[in-house]
Amino acid sequence: MCLPPHRRPAAATLTRNEGDRMDNDRQFVSHLLGQAVIDVWGGLPQDIQQKLFEQAVLVGPGNEENLRERLARFLHHHHQRTAAATATK
Repeated sequence: MCLPPHRRPAAATLTRNEGDRMDNDRQFVSHLLGQAVIDVWGGLPQDIQQKLFEQAVLVGPGNEENLRERLARFLHHHHQRTAAATATK
């Protein structure tokens, strides 16, 4: 699982270039993996969806309740399986 910022290695132990490169790599990989998860979300088993959702809330910025709401709304509106379930309610 992804470590929250307070549990990552201290930046002071890295040179500036190493730290910058790690930040750039992390952003790059996070973006690609995030996009891949969004693309396949509806086909993932529910327990995997739940683990990913909870981890996103854990590492995400801001108020937990607002973040949960925002993530849930996005996922329900962007995936056929969840969008169909929402539309029938």
